[in-house]
Amino acid sequence: MNITEGTEHAETSADTDRAKVVRVVGCPSGGKTTRLLDLVEQHAADGKAPEDMLYLTFTRSGKTEVAERLTTTLDCDEERAEGRASTFHGAACSACYRTGVIDEGEQIIPLGSDTHIAFCEQVGFSYDPDYRDPLIETRDDDTAGDPGSQLFALADWLRYTRNPPEACTKAPSAVPMPAPYNQTVRLLREWDTFKRSAYGRPRFEHADYVDAAIDGGLVPKVDVLFIDEFQDLCPQEYALYDTWIRGRNRVETAYIAGDANQSVYGFRAGTPRYFIGTSRDDEIEQLVSYRCPAEIVSVARGVLEAHPDTDPNGFTAARDGGTVERVRLQTPRELTDRLWSDIITHDPNDDGHRVFLLTRTNKQARSVASALDNCGVPHSYFGRNESNQPWGDGLALVYRGTEAIGREQEIQYKPAEIKRAVQERITASSEIETYDELNALDPTKIVKRLDLYWSERKRLLGALSAPNWCNPNHVSVGTMHSAKGLEAPCVYLFDTMPHSVYESYIDGTNADEEHRVYYVGASRASETLRVVSDYWVGGEPFPPFADGLPAADGEVLHR
Repeated sequence: MNITEGTEHAETSADTDRAKVVRVVGCPSGGKTTRLLDLVEQHAADGKAPEDMLYLTFTRSGKTEVAERLTTTLDCDEERAEGRASTFHGAACSACYRTGVIDEGEQIIPLGSDTHIAFCEQVGFSYDPDYRDPLIETRDDDTAGDPGSQLFALADWLRYTRNPPEACTKAPSAVPMPAPYNQTVRLLREWDTFKRSAYGRPRFEHADYVDAAIDGGLVPKVDVLFIDEFQDLCPQEYALYDTWIRGRNRVETAYIAGDANQSVYGFRAGTPRYFIGTSRDDEIEQLVSYRCPAEIVSVARGVLEAHPDTDPNGFTAARDGGTVERVRLQTPRELTDRLWSDIITHDPNDDGHRVFLLTRTNKQARSVASALDNCGVPHSYFGRNESNQPWGDGLALVYRGTEAIGREQEIQYKPAEIKRAVQERITASSEIETYDELNALDPTKIVKRLDLYWSERKRLLGALSAPNWCNPNHVSVGTMHSAKGLEAPCVYLFDTMPHSVYESYIDGTNADEEHRVYYVGASRASETLRVVSDYWVGGEPFPPFADGLPAADGEVLHR
């Protein structure tokens, strides 16, 4: 299907009963966020108070970053600036609180809540409350988990697409039905009733309070909206936006910013067609990338040009140069040997990143992370908080302590913290009581005397036997989806797609989105892009990479 098909309000002429809409068309690191902040400053200079404006992002981390920048832009204190930034769903939730639709925090239920657990117990479904968001897991070759997880994933998809339970057969194959059709429809209705009545007052998931804001016509009490990453909107979110810009209570002006080619959330019904086709009165282009040099831009453009429904829109580079290489790495040792040279030769950027290793699926990312563990390369993992990182909870400090003992050197880096980290992990059964008593032992024996999970022990032993050491934040592993919005000097882009994803590509189900996913992956690199082939025996290469790397204007590199 063409991505503009079915677009609501797809005309570009002004409507008489809606806000003024200005579209900001961007590219990777094209400065669209900076442009939006310039517009915030301009409205402030024209007399708008901070409370008259609201800046919306799609992630909490994005909200935090924008709030920090708004402090300078609006010349106000942190608390006041923080109130001017919100997530898209947060704006809907705030409107529900303001109007009394929701009157206490317990009415908001996250995934894995006691409400989910109680319902699954009632209907006899198994359910793991610690399971990740099912829609995230089902976007690739991972399974959707227990029947309870499958049911909640399907319920979310139906809300995002604004469909009734009877439409569950329309869900993509990656969002399976947990039971036969009639039973699934009945359970979906029972789940909705359970949330509304089982606890004496309604309980709301994220999609529920978005629906409540749409149904109630609830609009943020501001004059000007700034909405970033607009290309990620699903049908439900677009209906909320439409509520904000139309009718008697509408805002005065809305700025919508995004890059249609970075719309990669089809698994949760996100689509670029709203950004491409929605009504607007004016347009601003930010199509020069200040991140990607010319050679990397050429490959990113080539990925887009290789599909008829994706368009680079004149995306260009602000500087020449860059390195693009196709490398065939077949074993973990070949991968990490090559990786060490890039860790050493690339300086970290402002966020401390040196190298990203980006895969198509979570399962592949876990495989790469395991290889790094086995070969002693410390690393971080996209999308996890500090306590869940492979080298979190002081493990890097323990490494520095054991390494210093092995080399019979004084600790130069945070000696008190390092000694404390090691001391806390000395097992109660060990005859050693203090850090200093470890000095007589070999580092490997020290590791065996410490209170560690098997995975932590494996990482420490691997790092102690490795030829080098790097800060875990210098190397990050994850999917191309999870790296969206981030950058590193060097990116390893694995070209293998699992068979299930490849088959969907070949039958045309999601081919255009796969091009956008690989475009996002390639455009994370600010200096060097290495496309890794042949690492996994199973799967197929991303089709445009099968005979070489596509580049701008039909050129093919590294056949």
